Amino acid sequence: MRIYTDGSCNPNEPDKRGGWCAIVEGDKGHPEHIISGNAAATTSQRMEVWAILQAIKQFVIPYQDSPVEIITDSAYAKGVIMDGWKRRKNQDLWALFDREADGCYIKVTHVNGHTGVRLNEMADKEAVRQRKRAPRIHPNSVLIAGSRHLGRQGDDVFAYINRLVQRVKENNWYVIVGDNPNGVDAMVLAACNKQGVECNVYGPHEQPRIIDPIVKGCYMQVETEALSGFEMYHERDVAMSCRAERAMFIAVNDSRGTMDNYNQMSVLQDKDVWVKHYQ
Repeated sequence: MRIYTDGSCNPNEPDKRGGWCAIVEGDKGHPEHIISGNAAATTSQRMEVWAILQAIKQFVIPYQDSPVEIITDSAYAKGVIMDGWKRRKNQDLWALFDREADGCYIKVTHVNGHTGVRLNEMADKEAVRQRKRAPRIHPNSVLIAGSRHLGRQGDDVFAYINRLVQRVKENNWYVIVGDNPNGVDAMVLAACNKQGVECNVYGPHEQPRIIDPIVKGCYMQVETEALSGFEMYHERDVAMSCRAERAMFIAVNDSRGTMDNYNQMSVLQDKDVWVKHYQ
């Protein structure tokens, strides 16, 4: 298997938005599978490594017994992975890479960018497109996100959310939250309504799923390219993480989705991001 990856970021842009892409080469050199995404407050190096990491998670791990060649125009990524370059930057991202790549047969090959290598050019074009469609950061915003299923921890989580919202109010921030009618999302909106804090609710559909009215704030529909429910809400989550200036994640028990979103935001974006665990 051969996979072409690329990352893009404009360091001169205030929001430092970035994009990434990974393309699996199919028969006769045609693209067989393409994945891509974006982030804000990031760097080109992080986008390049993140593209490789996502390729490993999506395409390499399911076929661990097969050797895989990853082709990149990032001399930095190839140098660290294959040539033993010192990891002076991005330690958190490389630690995540080590965990995901453990046991995989990976060879990373460097090609020069913009030299007519077809799938490299396609990956670059898609990474740039994703960078340009990444949402801009909203000042004074805080994303509060977490588990849908709270179980016996519900009362403690709600008390904690009320304290969070009180802090938001004291700092003159406003809240970004998802539109799930259960769990943390619903509790955050209820706390904001009670304390008179602005709360913008995000979802992929014309109308929010959340039941309570939005007393102060609005519903923001996120335009997604995906058609399936899971992918639509993944794009919604990425959009919220890009727009938020800071974030708090609340993970109850084994909340893999919450931790995936926390890891993506904390690793990719240079923002204040915290997580609170409940067992």
